[in-house]
Amino acid sequence: MPTKALLASAVTLVLTGAACGGDETPAPGPMPSSSLQTLAPGQLPTSSPGAATGTVTSGSATIELGGGLHGTVRLTMLAPPALYSPPPGSTAVVWTDGEQSMGITGMSFEGGRDTSDTLSLRLELRDGSKAVVLTSSARECKITVDTAAVGSLAGTFDCADLSGGAAADALSVDATGTFTASG
Repeated sequence: MPTKALLASAVTLVLTGAACGGDETPAPGPMPSSSLQTLAPGQLPTSSPGAATGTVTSGSATIELGGGLHGTVRLTMLAPPALYSPPPGSTAVVWTDGEQSMGITGMSFEGGRDTSDTLSLRLELRDGSKAVVLTSSARECKITVDTAAVGSLAGTFDCADLSGGAAADALSVDATGTFTASG
């Protein structure tokens, strides 16, 4: 995704610059303190001053399946690292039960948004002994975030006609559900 690539490039550039400091180039003058961002060890920088990306440590999700897959999936924990900061921040959270998972990745928001190239929902489910991966990044799903606060994320999703599986076993799946994360 473009956002992840941009963040990775920025972090690499900062780390490379810090490791390659030399005597030939004088250091820039001091910056106004209002533009500095103080981060705790392990935190990632963000594009918005004063709002560092945080982690959430617990959560759950429930998925109701229809169409090519039927049943209810309950995901009772978060896979690390679960990163979330309220708007205008970012979301990279995966709920799991150890075998199946659901992930939401993109810019954080409150209200309803369709999946897109900057907001995706990914389901990794079991169909008997087979793994099925369903990814929505082209308006197949609407994600609604009801709670978008520091250390707290909650909402619902509604997906229609998600396609997945091998070409010979292609599935069309409908999925609805809820999610929460906090920490």
